[in-house]
Amino acid sequence: MAKNPSQNSTTTARKDPVLIRAKHPAVEIESKIEAKARRVLREEKRKELDKGRVKAVVPKDGDEVTRKALELGERCRKTAQRGVVKLFNVVRAAQIKREEGSRVVKSEGVVGIVNREKKVTEM
Repeated sequence: MAKNPSQNSTTTARKDPVLIRAKHPAVEIESKIEAKARRVLREEKRKELDKGRVKAVVPKDGDEVTRKALELGERCRKTAQRGVVKLFNVVRAAQIKREEGSRVVKSEGVVGIVNREKKVTEM
């Protein structure tokens, strides 16, 4: 006679002794169902986040006017970017000049923070 399948098994497996030796027990099936439910919830959450988002402003099959507008926008963006780079370079140059001035003033031995700042602003 064959062994009793529920002898050396866990308590959860003893509930269904026929399924003990099955390749896909009920626990595995439940985990697949839960994973699918999580996937669906994740997809719903993603759709909810994308609801107010505009993905394609300009249609792909745009006409000549659309193409010109895009080119103008691209040129304006590049011009603005160059201006910002120049601005940051000027600010950085001023900072470096100020630091060098404060080093010179310290090396000259000007006493007091107020006098030192006056000397730096003169430079």
